[in-house]
Amino acid sequence: MTSTPPNQLRFRILDADSSFKIRLSMYYFTAQRIDLYLNDTFIAPTNADYTTGKMQIKDPGSNQTAFMPTHQSPIGTNFFSKPDRRMYFAIDGTSYVDLKIAPVLFVRFGVPAITADQFFNTQTLVGNMALLLGIDPSKIRRAGIVRATSKKRQANSLAYIVLTIFEDAPTSLNDTQATNTQKQAMNQLDAKITNMFMTGQLQEQAKSLNITLTSMSVQRPNSNTTDQPVVKIAKLVVAKEASSCAAQTPCLGQPSIMVADDNGNLVSNIGNPLYPWIVQATINSSTNANLSLLFQTEVPVVNGFANFTKLGVSDITDKLVISYSFKLPAGINE
Repeated sequence: MTSTPPNQLRFRILDADSSFKIRLSMYYFTAQRIDLYLNDTFIAPTNADYTTGKMQIKDPGSNQTAFMPTHQSPIGTNFFSKPDRRMYFAIDGTSYVDLKIAPVLFVRFGVPAITADQFFNTQTLVGNMALLLGIDPSKIRRAGIVRATSKKRQANSLAYIVLTIFEDAPTSLNDTQATNTQKQAMNQLDAKITNMFMTGQLQEQAKSLNITLTSMSVQRPNSNTTDQPVVKIAKLVVAKEASSCAAQTPCLGQPSIMVADDNGNLVSNIGNPLYPWIVQATINSSTNANLSLLFQTEVPVVNGFANFTKLGVSDITDKLVISYSFKLPAGINE
């Protein structure tokens, strides 16, 4: 096993019976929801709240002891402590427990601390953000506001809108269709929101709600990491040109294209890996009018770079200038 816990992990105590009971804990890098399945059946955590008909996760505050399982708790009793980033659960010698990182999307927006109080009203915040993001308000299971203090509430200070977006866990571990549907929906939403912010479209739409989005960070679904900043994209920079190109074969020197912000810095956190940004190569100019690009004319962006490996040309030429551009990513309008 690596130092990073897998997305799903099974626990079983060998050579023990039902009289052997113990509380275990598992550390995660993520502070998001961890689902527990006892003998393939979902068991809600002790701080789950179904008052609205949908599962909400209550913040235990400083009273975590009241929610913490012990070895005497019913088997499967569980609680995820965000400060500790540990999943605590009770298990005996006859049962098996599966822990799964849930497909939860965590989004944090920075806004000016002087943003209108009516937008920050907890009664309207969920509706406003659902309208902005184009999603069902019921998917936003937690919405919080981290305000600047009154002394620091100046034009250059920020407050934060923090959203936790998810759906109820499938009741059965074996319901792979429901699991895959949730993962796909959350990843598509992640791609849409981040892509719109990176192109500036989300910031423009937010103006209709009289709000200015100054920053964004996101923790992707099923991610075992902390949230990562999302930066607006400004341009593509050719880090390495194609070179030594011969007819009908990949160029010996393959191009590498870097995604950059306004300051020319690398933008490494770009899009959702399942819905990547694509860079395409086209001929800008050439002395051979019949020349075309071959083999690999588009590649996905990975960690801020689009690295070609098999780009080639159809014929020889004295001069060739290749241009690089993005294909339209998910959720973006022309």
